[in-house]
Amino acid sequence: MESKPNDNDASLREEGAEGAGFLAGCVIVFVSIFLIVWITAVTYFLYVANNYEKSWDWPRVEGKVLSHDISTYRSTSSNRNSRSSSTTYTPSVLYRYSVNRDVFENDTVQFLKKYSSRSKAKKVLEEYPVDSSVVVFHNPDDPGDAVLVPGIDEKSRLVLNIFTGVTVLLIFLILLAWWKKRKSR
Repeated sequence: MESKPNDNDASLREEGAEGAGFLAGCVIVFVSIFLIVWITAVTYFLYVANNYEKSWDWPRVEGKVLSHDISTYRSTSSNRNSRSSSTTYTPSVLYRYSVNRDVFENDTVQFLKKYSSRSKAKKVLEEYPVDSSVVVFHNPDDPGDAVLVPGIDEKSRLVLNIFTGVTVLLIFLILLAWWKKRKSR
């Protein structure tokens, strides 16, 4: 027995097309929002990292180590099947220095630098004993912004390069898909 097309079949096809169009629109909105947030975040972190790299050219003054400590950061994440946690350690060296007769204190050793083990962070502290003299790199525009080790470490640079590469790849793939779709019309 053969079924004959009727008006209900046509309306079902139209509803299916409308539903597919709505779903495609939702996906486009979601992907667009994701890309905007992703690109904004990567751009911000590249801006910050670039400023940190400029610290190599900051003026240098002599400072004195007042104290040091290790800050511990614990983070946990979980999903349905497992739970994981990680701990990172950041050495904190409190030092005092002066710029144009103004006295400042800061505790940044190196920008974006954390360690996976307490012993590695402790080794950093051993380089800066209390009451020792240190070379302080300070921001000429904001002398309270200072660091003992200028620039960013290699791991942070690698992560930024990966995120930048992924961003460029995503933009390229989207433009390629758009160009192919436009060409096929």
